[in-house]
Amino acid sequence: MKKIIATYFYQHDKADTYEYGNINLDPIEHEAAYWNTIYVFYKTSLLFNTDGYEHAFFTNKKDFVLLNTLIALGVKIYDDVGITFMNEKKWAAVKYIFDVLRYINESEDYSGIEKFVLLDTDILFISDLEGL
Repeated sequence: MKKIIATYFYQHDKADTYEYGNINLDPIEHEAAYWNTIYVFYKTSLLFNTDGYEHAFFTNKKDFVLLNTLIALGVKIYDDVGITFMNEKKWAAVKYIFDVLRYINESEDYSGIEKFVLLDTDILFISDLEGL
């Protein structure tokens, strides 16, 4: 049976207006901060969680800055997850997780799995997840 470790990220279009209280940066720096956390998420997970684990990434963008890097790391990319519950301006995409959960639930890729761990992007792995 499969064990999956995954995270997700909704990349705003340039025309979107949004604010997130936890990162007070301009939009370009804001996105760069998130892409850095995504890279660290997978790089550190793969140090500890290789035996029996697969890695997946859910997003709304087909072409993004880390695409080739994540593919090279062996991460399965799901780049067609749209957003249904967009807030106006503040914390605009905070509910994107609900779209990701629905996508996972409806995907045949994830029927009959042993373990599915879906985490926020700002995770730094310091050990494996076998105890979960």
